Amino acid sequence: MIEQYILESDDLLEKTEHHLCCIPETPEKAGEHLAEALRLIHSFKGHSGLLGFRDFEQLSHKMESLLEYFRENTGNCDDAIRTLLLRGIDCLREGLSALSGDGSVPLPDIGPLVQMMDDARTAAGPSEPKQRPGKRRTSGEILRNMSARLSIDRRDIRVDLEKLDAMVNLVGELVIAESTVTKNPDLKGIPLDNFERSAHNLRRIISDLRHVVMSARMVPLAKTFRRMNRLVHDLSARSGKQIRLRLIGEETEVDKTVIERIVDPLVHLIRNSVDHGIESPEGRHRSGKPGTGTITLEAGHEGGEVLIRLSDDGRGLDREKILARAIGQGLISDDEARLTGQETDHLIFEPGFSTSEDVTDVSGRGIGLDVVRQNIEKLKGRTEVESTPDRGTTFCLRIPLTLAVIDGMLIRIGSACFTIPLLSIRKSFRPHRRQITVTMSGHEMVHIHNRLLPVIRLHRLYKIKPEHRALDAGILIHVTSGPKSVCLFADDIIGHHQTVIRGMPEYIGSAHGISGCTILDHGRIGLILDIGHIIDMVEKQSEGLPQQ
Repeated sequence: MIEQYILESDDLLEKTEHHLCCIPETPEKAGEHLAEALRLIHSFKGHSGLLGFRDFEQLSHKMESLLEYFRENTGNCDDAIRTLLLRGIDCLREGLSALSGDGSVPLPDIGPLVQMMDDARTAAGPSEPKQRPGKRRTSGEILRNMSARLSIDRRDIRVDLEKLDAMVNLVGELVIAESTVTKNPDLKGIPLDNFERSAHNLRRIISDLRHVVMSARMVPLAKTFRRMNRLVHDLSARSGKQIRLRLIGEETEVDKTVIERIVDPLVHLIRNSVDHGIESPEGRHRSGKPGTGTITLEAGHEGGEVLIRLSDDGRGLDREKILARAIGQGLISDDEARLTGQETDHLIFEPGFSTSEDVTDVSGRGIGLDVVRQNIEKLKGRTEVESTPDRGTTFCLRIPLTLAVIDGMLIRIGSACFTIPLLSIRKSFRPHRRQITVTMSGHEMVHIHNRLLPVIRLHRLYKIKPEHRALDAGILIHVTSGPKSVCLFADDIIGHHQTVIRGMPEYIGSAHGISGCTILDHGRIGLILDIGHIIDMVEKQSEGLPQQ
């Protein structure tokens, strides 16, 4: 019961905090937010009283009284009252954390906090909150209502993540075993109609099982995103800046592993936007902007990736200052200072780099953005940044949608085999000579759908001896990553198959343009191509790639 109480209480407090932080964003709905916060705190108080946690019950009762007064008498509460209520939530969380550790409830001394809430309630006005008709519920009624709600609304169970990981690994092994059996070379040329029907049915069942297991690991970003509301609220108060947070795409689902690893990057990006991006209210007025700055946190799916964008409407990146600081810190030499705008922007991710003159409790040590890049790279993702002076900056985190099993196309280059994620492929074709163009700088382009797309010869990239060198003798695969498109040149397409992603061995480290490896039907190792990294590698050698 205590374990279930902690889990539910943490959820109640998180939702209460979210509604309190939303009041300044939508003042016209302040009454609704206060009513919902009151309902949530009342539920927390009831659960705490049922289990005999008197400190929890006393503090949440004082919070409930404040919320009820402002909901029924003014319909709003000022920043001081909201800050006091948020301090109460922090205090309750501290007690829950201790309760989950050793079973005790060593709440900090709640006396001063309770007294402050009493004083705030007295100062707010002499009238008492309106009493609702009806008698006070007994503990037995609370228990019956909890049981009824759990039996009606909750149709889930909590499963240890290690068990889910083990299940995903077993499904991966099953995919490999099925492919090894059904595509065994010993069966080649033997008519086995019944075997083929059974194999087809087996593949269908394994595919359904894979989707179910993978969906069990998928969780919405809503809770992670809403935690950032409190962060922006606190940073806004400490910095003296007026900032609001817009959340878009909270319902987007990602792998549980992604959820665990993007919290720190999001925190660092928001702190960076508050400290370096958003101007003071006076500075914004001088620039013709509203006094309140806006940070937008948005999530969505694009192809086989999860896209998380964090943008602000602040001053943007000062590229001249970035270059000067990079030279001063020895990150680049004077000879390397002629970088493109995008290359200059990416200098902010270098370890130890910061444009702050002073180290503050928000930023200035040059650690945060390096943490962002490292955490996203551990997820086989990429970090992009775009900035416009006086308009703002946008950080884009591109993360693979799934980290275990993907649908892929197996291609051959000479004697080597590679897998391309199917969601990155638009089409494959054998080009005619009239479709091929070579630019004056020697870059090969192919004309497709009234566009010219660059051709990437994978055998040159990975130093492999190909079977074909003429583009019209091999196969071109049109692939995309975000807004960029290219065509990959290969000797042949072997076919579609489900691919179990395995990490590269530690002694190899990070291989350029490779997201992992897999075991092929004949037992050999095949490499999985990271389309985004391949495009980035080639783009650095040219002046850029066309957008979609």
